Amino acid sequence: MKLRSTSIGRDVELGEQKHYLQLFVAVVSLFVLQASLAQTPFSLLIEVVVASAALMLAVMLAELSRRIVIVIGVVVALVIAIAVIQTMFGGVTDSAKGLGLVNLLLLAAGTPALIRATRRHPTINASTILGAITIYVLIGLFFAAMYRSLLTFNPDSFVTSSGSLTPSAMQYLSFVTITTVGFGDITPVTNVARTTVALEALIGQVYLVTVVAVVVGRLGHERRSKPGT
Repeated sequence: MKLRSTSIGRDVELGEQKHYLQLFVAVVSLFVLQASLAQTPFSLLIEVVVASAALMLAVMLAELSRRIVIVIGVVVALVIAIAVIQTMFGGVTDSAKGLGLVNLLLLAAGTPALIRATRRHPTINASTILGAITIYVLIGLFFAAMYRSLLTFNPDSFVTSSGSLTPSAMQYLSFVTITTVGFGDITPVTNVARTTVALEALIGQVYLVTVVAVVVGRLGHERRSKPGT
């Protein structure tokens, strides 16, 4: 009986790791899409679909109530439907603004869901580490989407000493900021842009030296508090 329970526990853990890996792949795919595709209504639609898939995976891992999952699912479906309509009938500028904000909201909602999911693990394991890394990438993608939105609504938010301020350049800015590399080739100009960049740098550093360090350091240890608290 004990051997059977151990086998079932391993199967559950492997299944959970598979879901975390799927979520990580979806987030990395979103990273690649935002870095490689030009900002067009169709490319933004693809990003919204991938971000929606990542959000639903995070929601399922968080083990939220059935009612909440249904509500989020309906909202995601409506968001995708609106994105499709904007892509088909909206102008490039309107679609870029609308879909950019939708992408931003999806990223913002997915991160808390994943945080809740990782906090429910009774033992710090591979899934917890994978979830923590995914959250870190999501934070970078969230700020990249925010920079893109700032640039869309106010083209004077940033200046660059080389190249142009493309969506991929905004993602580059986000990840050199969150890692505090800061090459300085892209500079925030407005107060809102400067505050946002400073906030990302602060969150990135605090997250690495606290959350990731603690998770890796306590690999294999049981949590002191109950799951979900």
